[in-house]
Amino acid sequence: MKKKYKIKDEPEPGKVYALTGTKDTKCILNGNTWAESEVKETELSGFDKIDHLEKQMLLNQQMEDN
Repeated sequence: MKKKYKIKDEPEPGKVYALTGTKDTKCILNGNTWAESEVKETELSGFDKIDHLEKQMLLNQQMEDN
C-alpha cells in the first residue's frame, strides 16, 4: 500500500498573498495554492505596487456590490 503525503498549504506570517484577481491571476479565489498565490516583492515595485493594490481594492468593492 502506497503512503499518501499531504502537502502543507497554509499562509505564512509576514508574506503577502493574492486573494482575488483576474481569471489569469494566480490567487486563492481562482483555486491556486497559498504558495502559488504568494506575491513576490520583485514582482511589484513603486507605482506597480500601488496600482496592484488599487486594482485589488476595486475588485473587492465590485464583488461586495454584487
